[in-house]
Formats: sequence, C-alpha cells, structure tokens
Amino acid sequence: EVRKSQIEGAGDGLFVTRDFQEGEYLGEYRGEVLTLMQRLTNDGNTDYVMGGFGLNAFVDARHALNSAGRYVNDNFDRSK
Repeated sequence: EVRKSQIEGAGDGLFVTRDFQEGEYLGEYRGEVLTLMQRLTNDGNTDYVMGGFGLNAFVDARHALNSAGRYVNDNFDRSK
C-alpha cells in the first residue's frame, strides 16, 4: 500500500502488508522509457527514474501516478 513514510524528510512510499517469498513478483514499474542520452539531458528530476535495465533503458515514472511501483524505495536500515 502507498502511504506516508515515517522517515523524516521522506515522502510517500510503497509498504508491503504481507510477507513475500524471495523472487516473488511485487508489481510493475511503469513509465516512459528513456535512452541514456534522454536520461542525461532531461530536466534533472530523477526522483522517479529507475535504471538497471541496460545502457539505454531507464524508466521515468514521474507521470505514472496510478502505478504503485513508482513509490518503491530501498531501505538498507534493517531496524526499520
């Protein structure tokens, strides 16, 4: 579910409401597919840009307001 993060200064985040198995499908990250050049020359807003799909495959989800995947964040603090 999407809700406000309790981390100070953070915005909304996607939170699980049940346990997931390793490798289980969580959902899609939808948005506009950008090339590396588009990614480097856009307006600099990378809040919702995800990479790791190849050199010329970045996904910009800033306008995909109905896609819960855009709120996925990494939290490396195991105490939270």
